[in-house]
Formats: sequence, structure tokens, C-alpha cells
Amino acid sequence: MAMTLFELIAKLTLDTTDFDKKAAGANDTATGMAGNLEGVLARSVAVGNAMYNMSVSAFNGAINFGRDLIETAAAVQAENAQYAQVFEGVTEEADAMFAKIGEQNNIHVGRLRTQGMGFFKQFASAGAETSEAMQKTKSAMMLASDAAAFYDISLEDASYMLRSFLRGNVEAGESIGLFANDTLRTSYATELYGAKWAELNEIQRESVLLQIAQDTYKNANATGQASREAMAYANVLGNVKEQ
Repeated sequence: MAMTLFELIAKLTLDTTDFDKKAAGANDTATGMAGNLEGVLARSVAVGNAMYNMSVSAFNGAINFGRDLIETAAAVQAENAQYAQVFEGVTEEADAMFAKIGEQNNIHVGRLRTQGMGFFKQFASAGAETSEAMQKTKSAMMLASDAAAFYDISLEDASYMLRSFLRGNVEAGESIGLFANDTLRTSYATELYGAKWAELNEIQRESVLLQIAQDTYKNANATGQASREAMAYANVLGNVKEQ
């Protein structure tokens, strides 16, 4: 059946409109695919960068860890050599002393050895014979351990303050409850050595201050505090760091 001119124009118009819709749909689909592809590529790049950064971080971490191991091993080796030199001739005795103190107070023996060397060298340089220096080191380490527990500070800080006090630094002693004015020092000097404080030599002065510290802690019920607080946070943390 022949179409009129009007019908032919209407059909062509509808066909063209349908074509335009399909073309537009195809274009939208292509645009969507391109967008998805860009998204995939962007995510791939992000993942790749993340993996690269992780690889770099891991590599740097491995290098730093290896360097720390080497430095730690070197430090331990140096300290062991120093320990053997400081306690030359009495190494076994020193080992036994620090092991016993460590067992009583739950303190890593490495920490005791480090601080013990400081006390021993101080007493020896002040004029004490080896046996006397060993005995005073034992007393000082027990005091430092009790001071650390009683005042909730590290053994290292307590040892530093006690060594300073024994050298005559009154302010350092006050930080761990130790006081020694002229009257008290003169009284102890007379009792222990039958002489005035000004007449004492260095090791005698340190012995007087050590006795004052022991009596002070005994009167304050601080003696044995390290053993009673063996599992205190500061002490356990110090052990972990040492290990």
C-alpha cells in the first residue's frame, strides 16, 4: 500500500529519532566504559604506589633493624670488655654479687653490672682497696635498688643520684630522700673515724655518706623496698629495655 507523503515524512522522522537515541546510548556506554577504565587504572596506580612505598619502608626498616643489631652487639661487646677490665681478678665474685641482687629484687643482671661498674670505679678511684670497693658497691647497689622502688624511678636514675650524693652533691641526695648537713656529717665522722669531717680523706667521706644513706633508709622503712616491689612498672620496663 503506497504511503502518502505525510506518512513517509513521519516514518523517516521516527527512524531518525530512534537512531539518535541508540547512538546516544552507545556513546553513554562508551563514556561509562572509559570512566570505568580510568577508575581501574587510577586504583591500579594507587595500589602500585602503596606496594612500592611498603617495599621501601620494609627495606629501610630492615636496614635500620640490621644497623641497630650491629650497634647493640658492639655496645654489649664493649661493655663486657669494660666489665672484665674493671673487675679484673674478682670477676666471678662480681658476677655472683650481681646475680644475687638481681634475683632478690627482680632486676636484670645487665642493669646491675652497668651501674655496679660506676660505683666500683668511684670507690676504687677514691682510694678503696678491691675488697672494700666490692663491699661498698654491694651496699650502694642495694641502696640504689631500694631508692628506685621507693621513689618510683629507674635504677639508672637512682644510681646516678646516689653516686652524686656520695661525692658530696647534697641536692642530688635530696631527690632520693638523703640529707647530710655539716652537723650530721661531723657526728658520723667522729663515730666512724674519730676525726672531724674536714680531716677525712675521700674514701672516708664517701663511707660516711654511704652509712648515712643506709641509716636513713632503714629509719624510713625503705630498706628492702626493691624486693617488695620487684614487679613494679618502672623496674619491669627497665628490664624489658635491657633485654
